[in-house]
Amino acid sequence: MAHWSFFLLLVSVPLGSAVKTEEFMWGMRTATSSTTFGTCEKIEFTVMNGTKGGMGTPPYFMRAWEKGGSVKTQLLGDDPSNLTWTVTSPAGSELFLNIIDSDDGTGGTDPTLFTVDDGVNSGCVTDDSEDSDFTIKSNLSSTSTLSACGFWGIRLKGGVPPYQLSFTQLDSWGLTNVTTSGEDDAYTFVNNADPGQMMIASAVDADGNVAYGNPTVMTSKDYSSASCGSLASSSGNGTVLDAQAAAEAAARDAKTRTTIIGLVVGLGVPLILAILGFIYWWRRRRASPKTQSGEVELFIPPTDVVSPYMVQRPSSQLKQPAEESSTSLPSTMAGNPSRLSWYGYQNQASATTLPSPSPSGASARPSRLSWYGYQNGGSNTSVPPALTREEEEGDDIPTFQHSDAGPVPPPYVPSPTVVPASTLSLEANARASDDTKPHRRNRTP
Repeated sequence: MAHWSFFLLLVSVPLGSAVKTEEFMWGMRTATSSTTFGTCEKIEFTVMNGTKGGMGTPPYFMRAWEKGGSVKTQLLGDDPSNLTWTVTSPAGSELFLNIIDSDDGTGGTDPTLFTVDDGVNSGCVTDDSEDSDFTIKSNLSSTSTLSACGFWGIRLKGGVPPYQLSFTQLDSWGLTNVTTSGEDDAYTFVNNADPGQMMIASAVDADGNVAYGNPTVMTSKDYSSASCGSLASSSGNGTVLDAQAAAEAAARDAKTRTTIIGLVVGLGVPLILAILGFIYWWRRRRASPKTQSGEVELFIPPTDVVSPYMVQRPSSQLKQPAEESSTSLPSTMAGNPSRLSWYGYQNQASATTLPSPSPSGASARPSRLSWYGYQNGGSNTSVPPALTREEEEGDDIPTFQHSDAGPVPPPYVPSPTVVPASTLSLEANARASDDTKPHRRNRTP
């Protein structure tokens, strides 16, 4: 099947431009599905009647647009049914193919982007990249997408103005030729071309020199047939246009920086303050007194007095055997530690010291001091009368301990307000009438 061109390029163009539409149709004489040519390979074409019924004006020319390269125009012949083209582009080139007639009429651009590989011969190849003092480039890369009514900036360097620029697309019925004004070396193309197709631009100077570096771009697929209004393509001075573009870019960057700074100040500062507040609270909390479980607290003595019991003095200080020297509280003292504790408190307040242990070997008896403290509990006497020497002999010094054999830690006795003397007096009077009365021993002051 032959390759045919079917698509028309419609663009807004300035003064000195012309839109070339399809004048005829063309295709390969030998049906092929290949999209690759070898270097110096010869390809045959034919020209047929177009939609307007004409076949153009011989002779015919092949215009091969190299993507990122130059444009090579080659004579094909006068016979519409026997036209031959030789591939002179270097290997690796990607080509837009378009056939024109002697009146610059066009048969359109093929929809295929052809590729050149190494052929059996490369002697016919011309590489224009070595003579690149005249160049063409754009502000967009070949992978960029040009939006509908967007601006495609073309810049020319070198050559002799004015310049003629040509624009075409794959699968296009025509091409657009425009001429710059005076010394202008730039051109701004407003995109109202067909959507979703690759577009290419080329340039020729006033002396017929072809620029190198044909730029390409993809047109957006979301473009509608709506007009771009008052927007129109135009030429201009590249230096001025570049300065304007730089100023616009700087303004956009400044706006972006302002937005970023606003976000940082609006969100970052409160966040930093919150972090600092948390650190301050955490440090204060660590420095505060510990009150949780497991932490050291002040010792609070128990409210109840532990019942003491009498222990034996060391055997080295007694003459009698150890089993005979053990003493205990009188039966009347059992269960009444408060009286003993009260006496100890009163005796401590009166600076009265306990008597020294007796060196004699008298048998151990209950401490008279503790016995007196018990018997005298009902009186108002805070300090007991002094014991005679005879009465002290044979007595042991009582030692009070906890039931766990530990010493009684002071202060372990309640204050007089806890166990008032009136209460002790009542208890003493109550016991005065019981059977313990014969056990009292009257003392003469």
